[in-house]
Amino acid sequence: MTDLPTCPCCGQRLIPQEQLSLPPTKKRIFDAVSRHPGIDAETLRSRVWAADPNGGPEDRKVLHVHIHQLNRVLQSHGLRVRGSHSDGYRVVNIGDVATSNPSNREESI
Repeated sequence: MTDLPTCPCCGQRLIPQEQLSLPPTKKRIFDAVSRHPGIDAETLRSRVWAADPNGGPEDRKVLHVHIHQLNRVLQSHGLRVRGSHSDGYRVVNIGDVATSNPSNREESI
């Protein structure tokens, strides 16, 4: 895990863009969740697939698949995207996930 600078407001680790190479959809997910902690699933879908004339994939599970794949990349930076019904989606430090959710399982939204 690399030693990353942190945001002075929220304490979240900041990943320099040159260290994070993501495909376009995963980058839009990461950017939306980073800029809007607590974003709900519907709003996230609409932001991620805003340019899609059909509004994005019909199957809502596609978002979960992209987040799972994104978390594989973020893991090396000590981060992950976590979703819950009460708190929406947010980027968290991996250590925070373990302490806030002992089973270390994501809740589906």
